[in-house]
Amino acid sequence: MFTSVLIVALALILISGAILFLPKTPSRIKGGNNSTPTQGNTASNAGTATRVSTSVITPTHAANGSSPTNPTPTVTSIPTIIPTTPVTITGPAITDFAGIWYNVDPNTRSWVRVEISAQGNTLTAHFFGACTPTPCDAGSTSTTYAGSPVSMTLTESFDVMKFTLILNGNILHVTSFTHFTDNSGRSDYTSQDDFGTTPPTPTITDFVGVWQNVDPNTRDWIRVEITAQGNTLTAHFFGACTPTPCDAGSTSTTYAGSPVSMTLVESFATRTFTLTLNGSILHSTTFTHFTDNSGRPDYTIQDDFHL
Repeated sequence: MFTSVLIVALALILISGAILFLPKTPSRIKGGNNSTPTQGNTASNAGTATRVSTSVITPTHAANGSSPTNPTPTVTSIPTIIPTTPVTITGPAITDFAGIWYNVDPNTRSWVRVEISAQGNTLTAHFFGACTPTPCDAGSTSTTYAGSPVSMTLTESFDVMKFTLILNGNILHVTSFTHFTDNSGRSDYTSQDDFGTTPPTPTITDFVGVWQNVDPNTRDWIRVEITAQGNTLTAHFFGACTPTPCDAGSTSTTYAGSPVSMTLVESFATRTFTLTLNGSILHSTTFTHFTDNSGRPDYTIQDDFHL
């Protein structure tokens, strides 16, 4: 009897050990016969997919369950900023035209000089023609500056002149079209001239004329009368005196170009003159040295004259 019980007990122990070593059945995700087994989960995870440690992207099914619908990405439009290049206006400034322009041809029979000034955005040109003994003043005209070329119109009593001014480096190119309006039958014509800022070397006849001081209230020389004979230049000076100008006398020299140096000897002083022609202006420098033992100090004066 005891032996039978012992045998039964040993049998039960062997059966229990065999059960402990049997392999565990893997848990399945709820979802039917086609469900996919999870890897590495314990028995307590059986029956749910929400606790699977691996991230799963589940496609969205259509309402009728026929097929999954792919998500549509949202595209955000990003504006593209295109940098703009600043617009640069090239060409000469209005001040580049300003100045006294001399014809590069000293023997021209056209315009000998153009005096240009700028005030704000207004350009004014004053034209001087080739005349004898002094240049002809043709008058001036103005226009609003809008860049090069510059177009200007000058109306005289007998014609209308249209000018086109182009600045090319240090050369001013002027095209002049003249239309006669005096019923003279003269043909219209066009001329071309180039001008520079360097004054031409004046000839002896350029100094000839009656030159008046630009300052009507001057206490220096009020007038200089200059004549030419061959290659000899003679200047006659008149000082500011009351009631009539003082006649200081005249002096001559051989002309050798500008500036002109001259000496005038008076009873009480010796005066040395330097005459420089700058366009339509005669500039005079006078140095006075007293010789009368009066003790008066020597002095220098500067005067400008125009015809």
